[in-house]
Amino acid sequence: MTFDDFSGGLNTAVSLRKIPLTMSPNIRNFLIDEKPGSLVQRKGFIVAGSSMTLRAGNGITGVFPYYSDDGTTKFLVTDSSVVVETSDFNTWVEVVRGLNTSVLLRCIQVRNKMWCTNGTDAVFTWDSSTRVTLNGTVGTPNVPKFKYPIYYQERVWGLNTTANGSSLDFNSIISTENRILAPDDYLAWPSDRTGLQINVGQGDGQVGQGMWIQDGLLRIGKQNSIYTIYGTDPYTARKTDAQTGLTSFDSVVMLDGNAYYLGPDGIYENLRRISDAFAPDIETFQKDTTQTLENAWETQADFSRGNFSFGSTATTSGLLQVQIEDFNMNWAGTEPIGESTIAVHSGSTSTIFAVRLASNTVPSTYYGAVKQIGLWSRITGPCGITVKVTCRNPKSGQSISSSRGGIGNSGMLLNSFFFGTGVSPTGDTVITGDAKWSADELVNSSFTIKVEAEGIASGCSFYFYPSSVTGNANIILQPSTTFQFLSEVSTLTSVTAWGNFESARNTNGGTIDYFIRASTSSVNITTQVWTNITPGVRINAPVINNYIQWASTITSISTITPSNIDNVTIGHIEGAGSVNRAFGIDWKNRYWLFVATETSGDFSLGYIKARITNPRPDAFVLFDGINIRSLAKDRTNTLYAGAASTGTVYRLDYGTNDNGQIIVPVYESPGLTFGETYKDKVVQMMLLEGQKETGATLKLGISADGASYTERTVSIDGSGRYTTVLKGLTPNNRGETIQFRIKNDQLDKGLTLENMTPVYTVEERLK
Repeated sequence: MTFDDFSGGLNTAVSLRKIPLTMSPNIRNFLIDEKPGSLVQRKGFIVAGSSMTLRAGNGITGVFPYYSDDGTTKFLVTDSSVVVETSDFNTWVEVVRGLNTSVLLRCIQVRNKMWCTNGTDAVFTWDSSTRVTLNGTVGTPNVPKFKYPIYYQERVWGLNTTANGSSLDFNSIISTENRILAPDDYLAWPSDRTGLQINVGQGDGQVGQGMWIQDGLLRIGKQNSIYTIYGTDPYTARKTDAQTGLTSFDSVVMLDGNAYYLGPDGIYENLRRISDAFAPDIETFQKDTTQTLENAWETQADFSRGNFSFGSTATTSGLLQVQIEDFNMNWAGTEPIGESTIAVHSGSTSTIFAVRLASNTVPSTYYGAVKQIGLWSRITGPCGITVKVTCRNPKSGQSISSSRGGIGNSGMLLNSFFFGTGVSPTGDTVITGDAKWSADELVNSSFTIKVEAEGIASGCSFYFYPSSVTGNANIILQPSTTFQFLSEVSTLTSVTAWGNFESARNTNGGTIDYFIRASTSSVNITTQVWTNITPGVRINAPVINNYIQWASTITSISTITPSNIDNVTIGHIEGAGSVNRAFGIDWKNRYWLFVATETSGDFSLGYIKARITNPRPDAFVLFDGINIRSLAKDRTNTLYAGAASTGTVYRLDYGTNDNGQIIVPVYESPGLTFGETYKDKVVQMMLLEGQKETGATLKLGISADGASYTERTVSIDGSGRYTTVLKGLTPNNRGETIQFRIKNDQLDKGLTLENMTPVYTVEERLK
């Protein structure tokens, strides 16, 4: 039996005895297509450069090349919190910091600018020197926050927005004046998304996971389906496959005209699964199942779910703002009951009466000062009197007074007495008083009204009608300048990480303060301490807190343009695997896919697909010892990778060691019965052939019936080819099932194996 074809690659799906001879249950750090049919040890990697500012717990999650028109290349490098630029991986210039570390930043080149997005923070561009945030300010477009970007048909497309996981947004390319628009023109992303947005498979219970361009068409991968975009203005999305899906946008690679990507149940070439030979491995891969979600308050109905400690309410336009209108509280009646008039006339100098406020006329949320007491009045006879009105609230004990003099014309009607500061509508100076009563003091409260007159002559009568005319007999409250709003408690399904607290607001010279609190239950949240928060800042709360609430205090200085809140959003992330997602690249005509397993966490394993010229093009081998989170290449055909836990960028597929560590290639044969089941075999000798290397050795291991390997070191020192015959292979050379292992554990030494031939005898039938 001769092993001279190792082109089958990895097979962990069947028992050892059933694995074809061209395949292996464990093949690591070998290439099988470098010399077709042979095993060739992979190359190593070195440090290209390192930045101490990049290591926010994620390692290097992205390395993005930027190609200038002058032929030079720069890179944006990120740990998903900080972004820096570099041209040599030694000199670093900060571009931005403070991004959400719980989500991945992805950047693509669009014309002469990089577009970067993470689905949580605002999209920004970078032109090799200047960063511009596309949030609608300073002449920039207000671009939706989306997770996955692509450039297609002169448009930037963004999939999976915070508001809708199925939303596919794109920019306009023609203005209403027929002006051609660049993707970052302020007119290219209007607020009205009609015709510029597609809901891809909305309602199918899946979110968009990524995009790619194939055969000139845009493909959309959702969790369990593939959609294709057809047409040009209008575009339509049609489901073209319901048998597979996409689990990682960063796993998508176009190679040889084919799309390779990681689906929920395996690695795919177009719509064909090509990973069945190692299906058990797929089950251990961490999938990118994260969703960025937002709870939003932006309409009157949204704000109406909350409560006002005092102040205003949401207007019909959906703004949360200080109420600028006066509030009228009609009197419910008078005491003594049945009196329609109260008179001050000759013989008396004052009259005191009481009024009661109707319980349903005073919002419990309103807080204001008494501005006016309306008293409908009439004078008979020439009087020339001065009238003083005093209003007292027994609950608070506060009193306010107002006087008007020179009242003397018979039949004169008076409908107002004003309190506070300033001038009354009739031109009378407003007298003393600025009493403020809380809602608790107003609702169902009683007021005493004392009317005093001076200079009442004989024949002079002064009549009051406190309840005869609705709207005239009332107490008017002036608007408050400050109010508080308390949202309802939002219940979240789960929280993997918190996003940002965002709010569009207009202070208009006033102040708006925000507060937030979170808890593990809707009951306990009332006992939590409020924490001040600024819009644009990440929410600092434990991820076990699935209940969250916000509040705001608004102080306005203008009644014409009051301070207001347009909207509030609270972002959070559900699911897992965003940082430990699968990511791939095409390199030397091979598909490289690196994954993190559920057991190894951030330790990445590389599954390397053979070239299509390999006798078995669907074959894969495994690379280990390369702990990375991202891959990139430049136009000079150099492969780079971002380290998984440091701020280091590596150059891959280079050198003879892994940054100073030994590359350990391993090949294990299938379980061999040599066609003689239920019989013992004894391995007499082994013939090995390959390429020599100065000072190099290889280790041959033999295992019988599942026992541990017994190794023997073999010298392959020199140049040219080696042909080695090994005899006396003891112990572990006898058993019904035999396995062989080839490995190298020398620093800076390579290993090539072209064929392996065991010589054996069948000794006896097993008892």
